[in-house]
Amino acid sequence: MLLGLLESDLEANIDSRMVDNAWRGAEAYHFFMLAQKQLYEEIGAEVLNNNIQAEDGASGDEEDNSSVVQEKPIPSFIDAAMKTALHLREYDDILEAEDIFSVLAIASCANGAFGTCSKAFIKLETLN
Repeated sequence: MLLGLLESDLEANIDSRMVDNAWRGAEAYHFFMLAQKQLYEEIGAEVLNNNIQAEDGASGDEEDNSSVVQEKPIPSFIDAAMKTALHLREYDDILEAEDIFSVLAIASCANGAFGTCSKAFIKLETLN
């Protein structure tokens, strides 16, 4: 009886690992696309903030419109993009190393983490 329980437990573990491995590729591409989305949302937010400030300055009104931008700040996703890109390194068996470290270099540079950016560029140089 105990042997039967051990065998069924072993089969359950094998099934569980198979399911986990099947989702690993989906996770890798999810995080890859998420990091890019976070970068582009930051770029879009920056452009939007610049457009709002330009419109406020071009209106010719003497009143201070800067509070409009400050009341509802657009969130920064650069830090999240860098953390997501750092997480991508765990998926080097699925994603291309060049893709991983390119996103990491861009995100860390935009975040001001120049040490991480430098390491990512060094890794990119050694890939060739």
